[in-house]
Amino acid sequence: MSEQVVFDRLADVADIVKIVNSHTKEEDLIPAILSLLDGYQMAGTVIFRRLSPDGRALIPYTVNTHADPLTNYLQTRVIPAVGSYEGLALTEDRVVTVHENDFPMIDFDPDYLADVLYVQQHGAEAAFFHPVRSSTSIGVLTFYSYETFAVDERRLDVAQRAARLLAFGIEKCRRLEECERHERAHVTANARLESSNRDLQDFAHVASHDLQEPLRKIQTFSDRLSSSANSRLSVESAANLEKMQSAASRMQRLIDDLLTYSRVGARVEEPVIVGLNAIIDEAMVPLRSLIASSQTAIVVDDLPAALVDRKQLVQLIQVLIQNSIKYARTDVQPEVRVSGAVDSDWVVISMEDNGIGFEPKFAERIFEPFRRLHSRADYEGTGIGLAVCRRIATRHGGTITAVGRPGEGSTFVVKLPRPGSVSTG
Repeated sequence: MSEQVVFDRLADVADIVKIVNSHTKEEDLIPAILSLLDGYQMAGTVIFRRLSPDGRALIPYTVNTHADPLTNYLQTRVIPAVGSYEGLALTEDRVVTVHENDFPMIDFDPDYLADVLYVQQHGAEAAFFHPVRSSTSIGVLTFYSYETFAVDERRLDVAQRAARLLAFGIEKCRRLEECERHERAHVTANARLESSNRDLQDFAHVASHDLQEPLRKIQTFSDRLSSSANSRLSVESAANLEKMQSAASRMQRLIDDLLTYSRVGARVEEPVIVGLNAIIDEAMVPLRSLIASSQTAIVVDDLPAALVDRKQLVQLIQVLIQNSIKYARTDVQPEVRVSGAVDSDWVVISMEDNGIGFEPKFAERIFEPFRRLHSRADYEGTGIGLAVCRRIATRHGGTITAVGRPGEGSTFVVKLPRPGSVSTG
């Protein structure tokens, strides 16, 4: 093979590479490549048939709108992707000589055979069939020639490279489009999240004003009634009044906890890199009386640093410690062990206790707002604490999970982004 032929082949491929590199949309890339290849060095027509989304047909991609009858026919002919043609056209390179009704190198299903005979009637003498495929089948690229020729290496090489580059370009465009779809979905999700946060903030305003005012009146007048008329009330009426006061107090706690939950999305302070031992120490300050009265042993290992909203992480740790004390067993001294580690891009905090634990099947349920595993008669609370913890962890770009061991204890694992990886949002 001469140097001129080699140079031409490299130049042909380079032109296609330029098109692939300069296009990001599949609908722009395909016609650009076909326009370059159409009739190029083949004395005929180039047709790309794209596999339909359902994989049942090969649909031609039109480039020439004012062409000869044969080209117009080829550009409108949809071929069912069934039978032997499907396996051959989408997986193997094939060369077909169509003159003298001779088809020695490929088998066709009846539908495609009629197509080849029509091509022959309009003067085509040979054709190359090249699958366009990357990770999946995309279609088939066909070069039709109006002259009889031997299958030479140069023509095959250019056709094969063109098919491979077309597949690469389409795959690149599809991946870019998928990334754009994900980005649009991400933007949409963020917009919805921001809207949800605004709704929660609006609710917080309503809850802190409109709901609290009538509740305070109920509490005030029930207290007055209890003070002034309690001695004149029947036993049943006095009991009903007490139930009303208890219900009002419970509603007050529910509103307070809802406010706490809704306000997690609002930034309390700028995230800072802080040693987690300092966070633990700060969290235990207001809990000293509870820790002492319950005789709970708090054991804290050396912990790494993390990028956190300090006040909110203190709040998370306080809830977990209070939870461990609340659900302590009566037959052993309560103990809470806090350990930490750095795992890849995560800072991991583990808090293990020796309390009553819980069934593993409830590992997700305990993080749902107002979902309780025990009755209010057994354990006080509204069931919002762990939901707040999850909201705080999620806001930091992290996670919180729990492992329960019935009758033995629980372990809560908080994962936070390592400083420098992902900031809080």
